[in-house]
Amino acid sequence: MNRRRGSRPHLLAAAVLAVVAIALAMPALLVPATAQDIVVPLPPPNPERAPAPAPAPIDLIGPTLDGAPAVGGGDLPLPGGDPALPLNFLPEAAIGAAGAGGGPLDLVPTPGGPLDLLPRPNEATPPGGVAAVPAGPAVDFLLAATMVEGGTVIPSDISWWVFGENPGRDGTLPLVRQIDGGAVRVNLSPGFYLVQAVYGRATATTRIEVGPASREKTIALNAGGLRFRAVIGDDIPVPAADLRFEVLMAGGDAGDRTVVTDNAGPDQIIRLSAGPYQVISYYGETNAIVRADITVTAGQLTDVTLYHQAARVTLKLVTSRGGEALANTSWSVVTEGGEIVFDSVGAFPSLVLAAGNYTAIAVHGGEVFEGTFTVAAGLNRDVEVLAENPVQAAAAAP
Repeated sequence: MNRRRGSRPHLLAAAVLAVVAIALAMPALLVPATAQDIVVPLPPPNPERAPAPAPAPIDLIGPTLDGAPAVGGGDLPLPGGDPALPLNFLPEAAIGAAGAGGGPLDLVPTPGGPLDLLPRPNEATPPGGVAAVPAGPAVDFLLAATMVEGGTVIPSDISWWVFGENPGRDGTLPLVRQIDGGAVRVNLSPGFYLVQAVYGRATATTRIEVGPASREKTIALNAGGLRFRAVIGDDIPVPAADLRFEVLMAGGDAGDRTVVTDNAGPDQIIRLSAGPYQVISYYGETNAIVRADITVTAGQLTDVTLYHQAARVTLKLVTSRGGEALANTSWSVVTEGGEIVFDSVGAFPSLVLAAGNYTAIAVHGGEVFEGTFTVAAGLNRDVEVLAENPVQAAAAAP
Protein backbone atom coordinates (compact mmCIF):
# COMPACT_ATOMS: atom_id res chain seq x y z
CA MET A 1 0.00 0.00 0.00
CA ASN A 2 2.74 2.46 0.93
CA ARG A 3 4.63 1.79 -2.44
CA ARG A 4 1.47 2.45 -4.57
CA ARG A 5 0.80 5.80 -2.80
CA GLY A 6 4.40 6.95 -3.22
CA SER A 7 4.34 6.63 -7.08
CA ARG A 8 1.39 9.00 -7.65
CA PRO A 9 3.31 12.23 -6.99
CA HIS A 10 5.89 11.22 -9.59
CA LEU A 11 3.26 10.62 -12.23
CA LEU A 12 1.61 13.96 -11.52
CA ALA A 13 4.89 15.82 -11.81
CA ALA A 14 5.58 14.21 -15.19
CA ALA A 15 2.17 15.24 -16.50
CA VAL A 16 2.69 18.85 -15.38
CA LEU A 17 6.05 19.02 -17.13
CA ALA A 18 4.45 17.74 -20.38
CA VAL A 19 1.73 20.41 -20.26
CA VAL A 20 4.35 23.15 -19.71
CA ALA A 21 6.39 21.95 -22.70
CA ILE A 22 3.32 22.00 -24.95
CA ALA A 23 2.41 25.51 -23.83
CA LEU A 24 5.90 26.78 -24.60
CA ALA A 25 5.76 25.30 -28.15
CA MET A 26 2.35 26.78 -29.03
CA PRO A 27 3.55 30.34 -30.12
CA ALA A 28 5.87 28.90 -32.74
CA LEU A 29 3.12 26.76 -34.19
CA LEU A 30 0.72 29.70 -34.38
CA VAL A 31 3.12 32.06 -36.36
CA PRO A 32 2.51 31.83 -40.18
CA ALA A 33 5.49 30.49 -42.12
CA THR A 34 7.07 32.45 -45.08
CA ALA A 35 7.89 31.01 -48.48
CA GLN A 36 11.53 30.69 -47.44
CA ASP A 37 10.53 28.74 -44.40
CA ILE A 38 8.66 26.07 -46.41
CA VAL A 39 10.97 23.28 -47.42
CA VAL A 40 9.59 20.42 -49.46
CA PRO A 41 11.82 17.40 -49.04
CA LEU A 42 12.80 15.59 -52.27
CA PRO A 43 11.93 11.94 -52.47
CA PRO A 44 14.90 9.67 -52.04
CA PRO A 45 16.48 8.59 -55.34
CA ASN A 46 15.55 5.22 -56.72
CA PRO A 47 18.81 3.30 -57.20
CA GLU A 48 17.11 0.93 -59.63
CA ARG A 49 16.08 3.69 -62.13
CA ALA A 50 18.69 5.47 -64.31
CA PRO A 51 18.26 9.28 -64.67
CA ALA A 52 16.66 10.39 -67.95
CA PRO A 53 19.17 11.93 -70.44
CA ALA A 54 18.98 15.68 -71.07
CA PRO A 55 17.37 16.52 -74.45
CA ALA A 56 19.87 17.43 -77.20
CA PRO A 57 19.69 21.00 -78.51
CA ILE A 58 18.02 21.43 -81.91
CA ASP A 59 19.91 23.24 -84.71
CA LEU A 60 17.25 25.10 -86.69
CA ILE A 61 19.25 26.61 -89.53
CA GLY A 62 22.89 25.65 -89.00
CA PRO A 63 25.60 28.32 -88.79
CA THR A 64 24.43 31.89 -89.21
CA LEU A 65 25.59 34.09 -92.08
CA ASP A 66 28.16 35.86 -89.90
CA GLY A 67 29.67 32.58 -88.67
CA ALA A 68 28.14 32.69 -85.16
CA PRO A 69 26.31 29.55 -84.04
CA ALA A 70 22.57 29.53 -84.54
CA VAL A 71 20.29 29.81 -81.53
CA GLY A 72 19.34 26.31 -80.48
CA GLY A 73 15.82 25.43 -79.55
CA GLY A 74 13.82 23.06 -77.51
CA ASP A 75 10.22 22.12 -77.84
CA LEU A 76 8.25 25.29 -78.61
CA PRO A 77 4.50 25.64 -79.17
CA LEU A 78 3.66 26.26 -82.81
CA PRO A 79 0.66 28.23 -84.08
CA GLY A 80 -2.12 25.80 -84.87
CA GLY A 81 0.06 22.76 -84.19
CA ASP A 82 0.90 20.26 -81.48
CA PRO A 83 2.43 22.12 -78.46
CA ALA A 84 4.81 19.22 -77.96
CA LEU A 85 6.00 19.21 -81.59
CA PRO A 86 9.67 20.29 -81.94
CA LEU A 87 10.28 23.39 -84.05
CA ASN A 88 12.51 21.42 -86.41
CA PHE A 89 9.61 19.23 -87.42
CA LEU A 90 10.57 18.35 -91.00
CA PRO A 91 11.90 14.84 -91.63
CA GLU A 92 15.59 14.64 -92.55
CA ALA A 93 14.79 13.87 -96.21
CA ALA A 94 12.69 17.01 -96.51
CA ILE A 95 15.39 19.09 -94.80
CA GLY A 96 17.96 17.76 -97.23
CA ALA A 97 15.75 18.67 -100.18
CA ALA A 98 15.28 22.14 -98.74
CA GLY A 99 19.01 22.64 -98.42
CA ALA A 100 19.54 21.55 -101.99
CA GLY A 101 17.00 24.02 -103.35
CA GLY A 102 19.27 26.97 -102.95
CA GLY A 103 16.62 29.51 -101.92
CA PRO A 104 16.38 31.48 -98.65
CA LEU A 105 14.46 29.93 -95.77
CA ASP A 106 11.06 31.44 -95.03
CA LEU A 107 10.75 31.56 -91.24
CA VAL A 108 7.54 33.60 -91.20
CA PRO A 109 4.65 31.59 -89.68
CA THR A 110 1.89 30.88 -92.13
CA PRO A 111 -1.60 31.89 -90.94
CA GLY A 112 -2.97 29.17 -88.74
CA GLY A 113 -0.16 26.75 -89.50
CA PRO A 114 3.39 25.79 -88.52
CA LEU A 115 6.52 27.66 -89.51
CA ASP A 116 7.52 27.06 -93.13
CA LEU A 117 11.17 25.93 -93.21
CA LEU A 118 11.20 25.03 -96.91
CA PRO A 119 13.07 27.45 -99.21
CA ARG A 120 10.86 30.00 -100.87
CA PRO A 121 11.11 29.73 -104.72
CA ASN A 122 13.18 32.52 -106.19
CA GLU A 123 11.88 33.60 -109.62
CA ALA A 124 14.31 33.04 -112.51
CA THR A 125 17.01 31.64 -110.19
CA PRO A 126 18.75 28.67 -111.88
CA PRO A 127 19.17 25.43 -109.89
CA GLY A 128 22.88 25.99 -109.34
CA GLY A 129 22.54 29.52 -107.99
CA VAL A 130 21.66 30.92 -104.57
CA ALA A 131 20.08 34.36 -104.62
CA ALA A 132 20.78 36.87 -101.85
CA VAL A 133 18.50 36.75 -98.84
CA PRO A 134 16.02 39.64 -99.14
CA ALA A 135 16.72 42.38 -96.62
CA GLY A 136 13.44 44.28 -96.80
CA PRO A 137 10.51 45.14 -99.02
CA ALA A 138 11.15 44.95 -102.77
CA VAL A 139 12.00 48.09 -104.74
CA ASP A 140 11.02 49.04 -108.30
CA PHE A 141 14.51 49.71 -109.64
CA LEU A 142 14.95 51.69 -112.88
CA LEU A 143 17.63 50.51 -115.32
CA ALA A 144 18.61 52.59 -118.35
CA ALA A 145 21.53 52.65 -120.79
CA THR A 146 23.24 55.19 -123.04
CA MET A 147 25.85 54.81 -125.77
CA VAL A 148 28.17 57.30 -124.02
CA GLU A 149 28.30 58.95 -120.63
CA GLY A 150 25.60 61.61 -120.49
CA GLY A 151 24.08 60.51 -123.81
CA THR A 152 20.48 59.90 -124.80
CA VAL A 153 18.80 56.88 -123.22
CA ILE A 154 18.58 53.96 -125.66
CA PRO A 155 14.83 53.39 -126.22
CA SER A 156 14.76 49.67 -127.07
CA ASP A 157 16.56 46.44 -128.00
CA ILE A 158 18.55 46.05 -124.77
CA SER A 159 18.72 42.72 -122.98
CA TRP A 160 19.06 43.22 -119.22
CA TRP A 161 20.50 40.45 -117.02
CA VAL A 162 20.46 40.81 -113.22
CA PHE A 163 22.59 38.43 -111.16
CA GLY A 164 23.10 37.90 -107.47
CA GLU A 165 26.68 38.79 -106.56
CA ASN A 166 27.37 35.62 -104.56
CA PRO A 167 28.23 32.50 -106.63
CA GLY A 168 26.08 29.42 -106.19
CA ARG A 169 27.23 25.90 -105.37
CA ASP A 170 28.33 25.34 -108.97
CA GLY A 171 30.43 28.51 -108.99
CA THR A 172 28.10 30.51 -111.26
CA LEU A 173 26.24 33.67 -110.36
CA PRO A 174 22.50 33.14 -109.82
CA LEU A 175 20.26 34.77 -112.41
CA VAL A 176 17.66 36.87 -110.60
CA ARG A 177 15.91 38.63 -113.50
CA GLN A 178 16.12 38.87 -117.30
CA ILE A 179 14.12 41.46 -119.19
CA ASP A 180 14.26 43.08 -122.64
CA GLY A 181 13.52 46.68 -123.52
CA GLY A 182 15.01 50.14 -123.26
CA ALA A 183 14.64 51.78 -119.86
CA VAL A 184 13.02 49.11 -117.68
CA ARG A 185 11.80 48.76 -114.11
CA VAL A 186 12.81 45.64 -112.23
CA ASN A 187 11.31 44.57 -108.90
CA LEU A 188 14.28 43.70 -106.67
CA SER A 189 14.79 43.05 -102.98
CA PRO A 190 17.28 45.37 -101.26
CA GLY A 191 20.88 44.26 -101.63
CA PHE A 192 23.73 44.20 -104.12
CA TYR A 193 23.51 42.83 -107.67
CA LEU A 194 25.55 42.59 -110.86
CA VAL A 195 23.74 44.00 -113.91
CA GLN A 196 24.74 43.31 -117.51
CA ALA A 197 23.31 45.30 -120.42
CA VAL A 198 23.61 43.71 -123.88
CA TYR A 199 22.96 45.93 -126.90
CA GLY A 200 23.73 44.08 -130.10
CA ARG A 201 27.30 42.92 -129.52
CA ALA A 202 28.08 45.74 -127.11
CA THR A 203 27.99 44.84 -123.45
CA ALA A 204 28.59 46.54 -120.12
CA THR A 205 28.44 45.16 -116.59
CA THR A 206 28.15 47.08 -113.34
CA ARG A 207 27.41 46.49 -109.66
CA ILE A 208 24.32 48.13 -108.20
CA GLU A 209 22.91 48.60 -104.73
CA VAL A 210 19.15 48.38 -104.30
CA GLY A 211 17.50 50.07 -101.35
CA PRO A 212 15.11 52.84 -100.27
CA ALA A 213 17.71 55.48 -101.19
CA SER A 214 19.00 53.72 -104.32
CA ARG A 215 16.31 53.18 -106.94
CA GLU A 216 17.89 53.74 -110.39
CA LYS A 217 21.04 53.25 -112.44
CA THR A 218 22.04 54.46 -115.91
CA ILE A 219 24.82 52.50 -117.59
CA ALA A 220 27.05 54.02 -120.26
CA LEU A 221 27.80 51.24 -122.75
CA ASN A 222 30.74 53.10 -124.36
CA ALA A 223 29.63 51.67 -127.68
CA GLY A 224 29.23 52.63 -131.32
CA GLY A 225 28.09 51.10 -134.57
CA LEU A 226 29.50 49.72 -137.82
CA ARG A 227 27.75 49.62 -141.18
CA PHE A 228 29.31 47.75 -144.12
CA ARG A 229 29.26 47.90 -147.87
CA ALA A 230 31.52 46.49 -150.58
CA VAL A 231 32.14 47.48 -154.18
CA ILE A 232 33.95 46.01 -157.17
CA GLY A 233 36.56 48.24 -158.72
CA ASP A 234 35.66 51.82 -157.87
CA ASP A 235 31.88 51.90 -157.56
CA ILE A 236 30.14 48.67 -158.70
CA PRO A 237 28.19 47.33 -155.72
CA VAL A 238 28.85 43.69 -154.91
CA PRO A 239 25.62 41.65 -155.18
CA ALA A 240 24.27 41.15 -151.69
CA ALA A 241 23.71 37.42 -152.27
CA ASP A 242 27.45 36.95 -152.86
CA LEU A 243 28.66 39.08 -149.97
CA ARG A 244 29.21 38.59 -146.24
CA PHE A 245 31.29 40.28 -143.58
CA GLU A 246 33.20 38.95 -140.60
CA VAL A 247 34.26 41.04 -137.60
CA LEU A 248 37.08 40.02 -135.27
CA MET A 249 38.59 41.56 -132.16
CA ALA A 250 41.88 43.26 -132.97
CA GLY A 251 45.17 42.31 -131.39
CA GLY A 252 46.98 39.03 -130.90
CA ASP A 253 47.77 36.45 -133.52
CA ALA A 254 45.44 36.20 -136.50
CA GLY A 255 44.41 32.65 -135.58
CA ASP A 256 43.63 33.56 -131.97
CA ARG A 257 41.38 36.56 -132.56
CA THR A 258 37.87 36.37 -131.17
CA VAL A 259 35.13 36.33 -133.80
CA VAL A 260 32.44 38.89 -133.00
CA THR A 261 30.23 37.99 -135.98
CA ASP A 262 30.91 35.91 -139.08
CA ASN A 263 27.81 36.55 -141.19
CA ALA A 264 26.97 40.24 -141.29
CA GLY A 265 25.30 41.53 -144.44
CA PRO A 266 25.70 44.76 -146.43
CA ASP A 267 24.09 47.88 -144.93
CA GLN A 268 23.54 46.01 -141.67
CA ILE A 269 24.41 47.99 -138.53
CA ILE A 270 26.48 46.07 -135.99
CA ARG A 271 26.55 47.52 -132.47
CA LEU A 272 29.96 47.05 -130.87
CA SER A 273 31.88 48.21 -127.83
CA ALA A 274 34.28 51.01 -128.69
CA GLY A 275 37.74 49.89 -129.77
CA PRO A 276 39.78 48.40 -132.66
CA TYR A 277 38.49 45.56 -134.86
CA GLN A 278 39.34 43.77 -138.08
CA VAL A 279 36.68 43.51 -140.79
CA ILE A 280 36.86 40.82 -143.49
CA SER A 281 34.71 40.98 -146.62
CA TYR A 282 34.03 37.77 -148.58
CA TYR A 283 32.85 38.08 -152.17
CA GLY A 284 31.84 34.59 -153.24
CA GLU A 285 33.28 31.43 -151.71
CA THR A 286 36.79 31.21 -153.12
CA ASN A 287 39.61 33.74 -152.86
CA ALA A 288 37.99 37.16 -153.28
CA ILE A 289 38.73 38.36 -149.75
CA VAL A 290 39.49 41.87 -148.50
CA ARG A 291 40.56 42.84 -144.96
CA ALA A 292 40.56 46.19 -143.17
CA ASP A 293 41.47 47.37 -139.67
CA ILE A 294 38.95 49.85 -138.28
CA THR A 295 38.15 51.59 -134.98
CA VAL A 296 34.70 51.89 -133.45
CA THR A 297 34.10 55.25 -131.77
CA ALA A 298 31.68 55.47 -128.86
CA GLY A 299 28.44 57.19 -129.77
CA GLN A 300 29.12 57.18 -133.50
CA LEU A 301 28.05 55.11 -136.50
CA THR A 302 31.06 54.24 -138.68
CA ASP A 303 30.47 53.40 -142.35
CA VAL A 304 32.99 50.96 -143.79
CA THR A 305 33.41 50.41 -147.55
CA LEU A 306 35.67 47.62 -148.78
CA TYR A 307 36.90 47.41 -152.39
CA HIS A 308 37.14 44.09 -154.20
CA GLN A 309 39.25 43.44 -157.27
CA ALA A 310 37.37 40.37 -158.51
CA ALA A 311 34.87 39.06 -161.03
CA ARG A 312 32.57 36.11 -161.63
CA VAL A 313 33.48 33.51 -164.24
CA THR A 314 31.59 30.52 -165.66
CA LEU A 315 33.61 27.47 -166.75
CA LYS A 316 32.68 25.43 -169.84
CA LEU A 317 34.30 22.48 -171.58
CA VAL A 318 33.36 22.71 -175.25
CA THR A 319 34.29 20.96 -178.45
CA SER A 320 34.37 24.30 -180.31
CA ARG A 321 34.25 27.98 -179.36
CA GLY A 322 30.74 28.97 -178.40
CA GLY A 323 29.62 25.33 -178.43
CA GLU A 324 27.47 23.44 -175.94
CA ALA A 325 29.10 22.70 -172.55
CA LEU A 326 29.86 19.03 -171.94
CA ALA A 327 28.15 17.49 -168.93
CA ASN A 328 29.78 15.16 -166.39
CA THR A 329 32.93 17.23 -166.22
CA SER A 330 35.11 17.60 -163.13
CA TRP A 331 36.79 20.98 -162.66
CA SER A 332 39.73 22.43 -160.75
CA VAL A 333 41.07 25.98 -160.80
CA VAL A 334 44.71 26.59 -159.90
CA THR A 335 46.50 29.90 -159.24
CA GLU A 336 49.84 30.83 -160.77
CA GLY A 337 51.43 29.71 -157.52
CA GLY A 338 49.93 26.22 -157.83
CA GLU A 339 47.21 26.64 -155.20
CA ILE A 340 43.92 24.90 -155.95
CA VAL A 341 41.16 27.39 -155.13
CA PHE A 342 38.16 25.60 -156.63
CA ASP A 343 36.88 22.05 -157.21
CA SER A 344 33.52 21.14 -158.68
CA VAL A 345 31.59 18.76 -160.91
CA GLY A 346 29.16 20.08 -163.52
CA ALA A 347 28.69 21.29 -167.07
CA PHE A 348 29.24 24.99 -166.36
CA PRO A 349 30.10 25.88 -162.72
CA SER A 350 30.13 29.57 -161.80
CA LEU A 351 32.51 31.11 -159.26
CA VAL A 352 34.01 34.41 -158.11
CA LEU A 353 37.78 34.82 -158.37
CA ALA A 354 40.13 37.58 -157.34
CA ALA A 355 41.83 39.36 -160.23
CA GLY A 356 44.79 37.38 -161.56
CA ASN A 357 45.93 34.53 -163.81
CA TYR A 358 44.60 30.99 -163.46
CA THR A 359 44.59 27.56 -165.06
CA ALA A 360 41.33 25.64 -165.48
CA ILE A 361 41.63 21.83 -165.51
CA ALA A 362 38.72 19.77 -166.86
CA VAL A 363 38.40 15.96 -166.65
CA HIS A 364 35.87 14.37 -169.00
CA GLY A 365 35.57 10.80 -170.28
CA GLY A 366 38.89 9.82 -168.70
CA GLU A 367 40.77 12.59 -170.50
CA VAL A 368 42.25 15.77 -169.03
CA PHE A 369 42.01 19.16 -170.69
CA GLU A 370 43.26 22.50 -169.49
CA GLY A 371 43.30 26.18 -170.42
CA THR A 372 44.64 29.40 -168.96
CA PHE A 373 42.65 32.57 -168.40
CA THR A 374 42.84 35.97 -166.71
CA VAL A 375 40.34 37.59 -164.33
CA ALA A 376 39.94 41.37 -164.47
CA ALA A 377 38.11 43.29 -161.72
CA GLY A 378 34.46 43.75 -162.50
CA LEU A 379 34.57 41.84 -165.79
CA ASN A 380 32.24 38.85 -165.50
CA ARG A 381 32.60 36.35 -168.38
CA ASP A 382 32.58 32.73 -169.58
CA VAL A 383 35.84 30.78 -169.67
CA GLU A 384 35.86 28.06 -172.33
CA VAL A 385 38.26 25.13 -172.35
CA LEU A 386 38.47 23.25 -175.64
CA ALA A 387 38.10 19.48 -175.47
CA GLU A 388 41.08 18.90 -177.75
CA ASN A 389 44.67 17.98 -177.30
CA PRO A 390 44.16 16.24 -173.95
CA VAL A 391 46.99 16.27 -171.45
CA GLN A 392 49.18 13.16 -171.89
CA ALA A 393 49.40 12.26 -168.22
CA ALA A 394 45.73 11.71 -167.59
CA ALA A 395 46.46 9.78 -164.39
CA ALA A 396 47.94 12.93 -162.89
CA ALA A 397 44.63 14.74 -163.07
CA PRO A 398 43.07 15.52 -159.65
